[in-house]
Amino acid sequence: MLRRFSWALFMAALILPAAWARVQLASFDRLHPPPGCGMPIIGIYGVAILGAGALSLVSMALAGAAYWRLPAPRKGRRKIELALLSGPALLAGGVLVCLLLAG
Repeated sequence: MLRRFSWALFMAALILPAAWARVQLASFDRLHPPPGCGMPIIGIYGVAILGAGALSLVSMALAGAAYWRLPAPRKGRRKIELALLSGPALLAGGVLVCLLLAG
């Protein structure tokens, strides 16, 4: 059950922030004509990436809990699954480090 919920959160981490960013960008384009400042667009992308990372981090924690519940000879596929689920969280961590270093 935890594994299915972690995959559902992972899919939400991929879909929901991208959909939110698309709606925000459409609203921004409607209010501000194209020759304008691009800083709000960078902010929208940054918030979407950090939101995806947060959802992915929760997904990875649930998958890790499901992994540790398995009996001792655990399959290597499950380790690969944990690495895959951590992808957006690692990307968000990289973006956060870049923001902290640039700020």
